[in-house]
Amino acid sequence: MNRYGSALSVLLGAALGFAIIAPSQAADLKVGKLPPICAKLDVDPEDSEPMQTVSLPPDHTCKPRIKNGLPLPDPTCSPGAINPTLTLAVLKTKGFTTKCVRDQASSPHEKQQTYAWYKIKKPANNSGQTQTCEL
Repeated sequence: MNRYGSALSVLLGAALGFAIIAPSQAADLKVGKLPPICAKLDVDPEDSEPMQTVSLPPDHTCKPRIKNGLPLPDPTCSPGAINPTLTLAVLKTKGFTTKCVRDQASSPHEKQQTYAWYKIKKPANNSGQTQTCEL
């Protein structure tokens, strides 16, 4: 299975079990230790399938679009992907945490590239109540 990195995504993606992603370079990956629940649920953070093929780096500035009042990634830059191991049953399991997939498929360098493609600065203190986006 190919490895994919993540790109600009709204927090809603994690709650609904999808992430907006862009192709990754496996050599840049630094996978951290996953909580035990991830193995128990057979969650594979690298098992993702792109929703469409894109050419990266993009030949244009990526621009978020607004849908239902929320910013969504430019599908020509961040096509999205589906992780078949992250099912609704897994998401509903007591003890499941997004740490099973968060920061597992893309490097800090890839994330910085994505901010550059969208011509936005990385938000300061981008966590908890102050989180505005997720890469």
